[in-house]
Amino acid sequence: MNCLNDYRSFMSLVKLFTSVLLVSLNIFAAKAQANGYTLIKEAAGVKLYQKNNTGKNPFFVQTVDLSKGACLYFLAKDFLTGTDTHPYFERKSLPEVWEGFEDTCSHAFAVVSGQFFRKDKEHTNITSLAFPVKSDSQMISYGYNNGLRVRKRCLLIEREHAQMIIYRGNPEKLEEMSAPQLLVGLHPAVNKQRFQYIGRTFVGIKDANKDKKYEQILIFSAHYASQKEAVKTLKRFGAKKIMMLEGGEAAQMICKGQRYVQGTETIPHVIGILSGKD
Repeated sequence: MNCLNDYRSFMSLVKLFTSVLLVSLNIFAAKAQANGYTLIKEAAGVKLYQKNNTGKNPFFVQTVDLSKGACLYFLAKDFLTGTDTHPYFERKSLPEVWEGFEDTCSHAFAVVSGQFFRKDKEHTNITSLAFPVKSDSQMISYGYNNGLRVRKRCLLIEREHAQMIIYRGNPEKLEEMSAPQLLVGLHPAVNKQRFQYIGRTFVGIKDANKDKKYEQILIFSAHYASQKEAVKTLKRFGAKKIMMLEGGEAAQMICKGQRYVQGTETIPHVIGILSGKD
């Protein structure tokens, strides 16, 4: 009789736990729908959400969960000119970058435009990057604009966690850091045609499990958006720290071979997103 009572108590707890879990999942789903975003693509550790706006101008947010094996790579092809710390990079179309990324990486999920770069008429085929980039523990560029006049932030990625710190214009210090992947961008409040509806790429970090460590990276992409909309969107998805990347016609995004955000410019630096292992 005691065994039967214990079993009934156990099953009651299982039902209660299941009910709580389902309620939590429904609340999350309702919240996502309330924000107007729909999940359109996913793989292990990565998801792509879309919000349809008026005028055929969708917003996209990707979530990259480092704790589930998903990761980011910073892709740029050195053109073997310039100096070791200030090289030039070949500008490519994003579909071309995606083809190479997909061919070499079995878990390729998406590619997104990245770093700011020089855009004058003398740099239509090769160009230099504005701020520091580190990939696979190697500084691939110190950047040409490390002055303190404009506020900047640095995304650091190390194993299953990310961090975003203030960048104070010292690329040598970044090189000494243990993080194998890092990327410097602008503070989200810096005025880059703030109120204009142009292409935008913004990145945020999120502590999804509330352990005071950031294991998720969020990426906002749109062909037409204001800075305020990009920041507001990432905050709604839970981002606590945010930075701005290249925009305008350079802001582009491809996921699983489909061009969701298109632009007319070729670009020298791309963020490659890999899903985790299934």
